[in-house]
Amino acid sequence: MCAAHDQGVLSLEEFQRGLSWEDYNKLTSSPVYNQKRFDELDDQQTLDFFRNLELRGRVVVMTMAHCRDCTWSLPLIARLLEEAPNLEYRFFLRDDHPELMDMMEYKGKRSVPRIAYLNESGNISAVWGPRPKLIQEYVDKSVGVLAREQWFPEVLKYYRSKGREDLFAELRSMFASVVQDV
Repeated sequence: MCAAHDQGVLSLEEFQRGLSWEDYNKLTSSPVYNQKRFDELDDQQTLDFFRNLELRGRVVVMTMAHCRDCTWSLPLIARLLEEAPNLEYRFFLRDDHPELMDMMEYKGKRSVPRIAYLNESGNISAVWGPRPKLIQEYVDKSVGVLAREQWFPEVLKYYRSKGREDLFAELRSMFASVVQDV
């Protein structure tokens, strides 16, 4: 889910306090699995898109170390960001950076993961997350109506079937729209 934000500025100094992929991955419950997914990403269309991305800036990845949605998406997202020659990215733990998380809320909630593109001035200009749009709509309708044990298996089924395809399409769309706005 992408949304333009004109709020929030993150200084270079604050950005540099974020974690690298390697440091973040060490905090997770499945670092070997995450690294395998990072290394084995093979969607050539999406890899080429990020390799050829002519966009400068920084990307904030808001996360929690033991979030299952983060475990699914962040190894893939980190690999794509790694491929972008002019983008720097850092991971920030939601509970350690509440003010930053507040700038990236989803419908008034501190949902993660959230990916924010910062332009060269440090302004947030695009945000994705916490899940691909199709499954996020299902989650939005289910939370508070069904128990997590009832709706989360559907999220996992989606991730195994169409999730990667939708994630990659939404990230390509987000970064393409940022390029057009520059």
